[in-house]
Amino acid sequence: MRAFAPLRLLLVSATALVAAACGDSFNPIAPEEPASAADVPTPEPVTGPLEDFAYWADGYLWAGTVDGKVITQSTALYNRSGGGITVTKVAGTTGRYVTRFTNLSGLLGGKSTVHVTASGGKLGGHYCKPVNGFLVRDSVEVRCYVVGTATPVNAEITVGVLGKRDDRAFAFANQLTATSYAPASAGSWNPAGATRVYRDGMGAYRVIFPGMGSRLPGSGGHVQVNAVGTGKGHCMVSEWGGSPDLVVSVACYAPGGARADAKFTVLVTPPTGFEL
Repeated sequence: MRAFAPLRLLLVSATALVAAACGDSFNPIAPEEPASAADVPTPEPVTGPLEDFAYWADGYLWAGTVDGKVITQSTALYNRSGGGITVTKVAGTTGRYVTRFTNLSGLLGGKSTVHVTASGGKLGGHYCKPVNGFLVRDSVEVRCYVVGTATPVNAEITVGVLGKRDDRAFAFANQLTATSYAPASAGSWNPAGATRVYRDGMGAYRVIFPGMGSRLPGSGGHVQVNAVGTGKGHCMVSEWGGSPDLVVSVACYAPGGARADAKFTVLVTPPTGFEL
């Protein structure tokens, strides 16, 4: 397969969501690094509906704040487990939300990726990010900031949760300064081989998905990147391509625009209807 032309990351609308999570733990009030392996999702028996390839994600939602109350839109909600979906603004905070997809962690078997973005009329002035790189106990915490100043701000958000499937790959790059490592297992999946992350300099990374490039058709596919964690930086795709190994280059920045190291997630999906 020929290498793809460099692709610059674009802002994504609420109707075309696939947007990003930190550390390997989840606490809706004060997230921190996991103290033990108990914080990593444990695989559970699959008990939900059969795999439905008509859905691009295993769970997604849109939520906004109106008159201080969080609202959702029924046509922009999905949970493949069939369980409920809730969004709660953390009391006494600005721009912090906890989203919950009931029973979805068990259905996904402890391996997933999450992507988050801001949406709505002020999309250009806000950005949002997940606190964790994968679904933890059915939940994803989201934090939103003003572009440039990184001031916390209440915002409309979109959240997507995707589990492992043979027509997609994802990785959670959870080590800020390691020069070469395997990404976090609970937030990573590559049906074609073992993924590797390389740090080439301050805020500059490469994620290698062995064998994934040759699995994509000539029309290529789609790549999304999200910064992850409680910090205020952001990340973007700088370029991607290659065959047989797919190489995704990622650039991360501090709120003021300087290069900065960060944790991030990468999601690779083929065109709709493509079957391996």
